[in-house]
Amino acid sequence: MDNPIKETSNFIGNNNIEEFMLNSINANKLHHAYLLSGIKGLGKATFAYRCAKYILSDTFKKNMNVDNSEKVSKLIESDSHPDFIVLKKDIENEKSLIEIDQVRDCINFFNHTPIFGGYKICIIDSLDEMNINSTNALLKILEEPPQNSLFFIISHNKDSIIPTIKSRCLNLQFKKFSNDVIESFLKTKILIDEVYDLREIIDLSNGSFGRALELIKEDSQEINLKIRKLFTEYSDEDLYEFEEKLADYVGSNYAIGVANATDALQILMMASGLEKGGEVIFCSHTMVATASAIYHAGGVPVPTEVGYDRLIDIDSIESCITENTVAIMPTQLNGRVANMDKINEIAELHNLDIFEDSAQALGAKYKNQFAGTFGKGGCISFYPAKVLGCFGDAGAVICNDHDIAENVKMLRDHGRGDDGEIVMWGFNSRLDNIQAAFLNYQLDHYSLIVERRREIAAKYNDELRDVEELNLPPEPDTEDHFDVYQNYEILAENRDELKDFLAEKNIGTLVQWGGKAVHQFTELNLNGSLPKTDDAFSRLLMIPLNLTMDDDDVSYVTESIKEFYSKV
Repeated sequence: MDNPIKETSNFIGNNNIEEFMLNSINANKLHHAYLLSGIKGLGKATFAYRCAKYILSDTFKKNMNVDNSEKVSKLIESDSHPDFIVLKKDIENEKSLIEIDQVRDCINFFNHTPIFGGYKICIIDSLDEMNINSTNALLKILEEPPQNSLFFIISHNKDSIIPTIKSRCLNLQFKKFSNDVIESFLKTKILIDEVYDLREIIDLSNGSFGRALELIKEDSQEINLKIRKLFTEYSDEDLYEFEEKLADYVGSNYAIGVANATDALQILMMASGLEKGGEVIFCSHTMVATASAIYHAGGVPVPTEVGYDRLIDIDSIESCITENTVAIMPTQLNGRVANMDKINEIAELHNLDIFEDSAQALGAKYKNQFAGTFGKGGCISFYPAKVLGCFGDAGAVICNDHDIAENVKMLRDHGRGDDGEIVMWGFNSRLDNIQAAFLNYQLDHYSLIVERRREIAAKYNDELRDVEELNLPPEPDTEDHFDVYQNYEILAENRDELKDFLAEKNIGTLVQWGGKAVHQFTELNLNGSLPKTDDAFSRLLMIPLNLTMDDDDVSYVTESIKEFYSKV
């Protein structure tokens, strides 16, 4: 993607920051260095350029608007103003950084007296793109700033700012924009006849004007062409492209689209030669589809306990193993991958296969390996409620074995081989091309979706970790796990009362699987007593986590939960 040209004139939002700076300039109370922090696309660079133009124009107006026709604007925009310098990476090389030689040029720049007798101004765009040497060199300048020097240092990631830099700057925190403000802004920028999903663009923008405009620029033309093609000619081109892209994304040899994730699990086991009557151990905290796939593939589902992380309890697996056990099926629930090292150890010790129910875990990783790529393979769901969802039921099988992949392809298409001959009993379980086209488009933005879900989860953890009545999901960033947070599921004391209280505040919550673990469906005749799971299911509750939420929404949920427990 081409780097967008930065807007350096029109400043929208965060008016309090501009007002503060204007007052500081006019009162001659400028700090030598300002740290402009916040996510990309909030106007930090625009603000820095506006300040530079205003200060170097040596005018004192009621606002910072300096017309582009004025001499100072033309000189700054052409990088030819003698008292102005910008440090930035090479836009032609995405992997480049701001090098120490550029900082040395900056030092030399400040060694000269201002040509016009005022300030010499440096914009650093951005601090996140400086290597360790250039950062240290910058720190030395900030420790002993030259006379009449002024720095505007842009950072898009507050966590990457080293304390020594932060302590020598005045921090100006730029806030995200509300969805309503972004929507109003976009409607002034977009042609009426352009085809786009405005709500999705707003959600993916995560409060950033700049990101919203990038998304529109990237997608509008592509979407128009894609829609025309889908409805004027039919092929499986998009399906094959999506399968290839999905396989590449998770690092597997094969990804095969099917009608839904339940089919994916069943077909995977059948394609792998699951022994008839063989027992498959799974966690009872899952959708009944996990067990039904085992049953209809000819296996015997054996439920076991749920662990502290809402996933299969590792310590309970071995107690379920019998002479008839053939496989373990961990459900990678809520966007998290189980401890696969220990599961692999158990499987190898007892010569068992591993099949993954990864319906909720696309993009989740354990020790940098993606969900669905352990053992014989796994399934992914693209049901609309999933993080990567489409218009209805859809799924995929992920595997590395060529023979298994070929069997899956035949099983999904009535048992039909490449030559059209029926070679086995199969299913009508193909992923249609239109669904695949939509998923193709969505997958391009999947990392942004995951990033925002992880941000919300982190905020929940920060604001709720001191509530003693709650057991929270694991932290977003741990040594071995990368979670995508399909759901944010807590264990809550007084769960039902809390659920009712939140409902009164218009906060929707959900108990997965209708409030029952699989072994609790008595008509299925699944043997076994699972007291840990029974206890968990009296307290499990999912609280809201979706892209329509902003930080204020998250805080409203957490404050409401705290309010409830303060009264209990």
